[in-house]
Amino acid sequence: MADPAGACDALQALGPGALTGEHLGRLAVLADGDAWVVRSGVADRIIGQDDAFRSRAQALLTAFTDATAR
Repeated sequence: MADPAGACDALQALGPGALTGEHLGRLAVLADGDAWVVRSGVADRIIGQDDAFRSRAQALLTAFTDATAR
């Protein structure tokens, strides 16, 4: 089963130095893409979880991009 929050926790623990440009590109697709993360549950819950994941992924992408630009 997918664990979007756990994935974000792992990326944050790894830090920007562990990610390549390709990794950041994939994170950008997840953060900004149109596809929703689909999991079992009520539609409102799925949408809420997806919104939370995308917000977290966007924050990580911003932090990692800022860190690698220094």
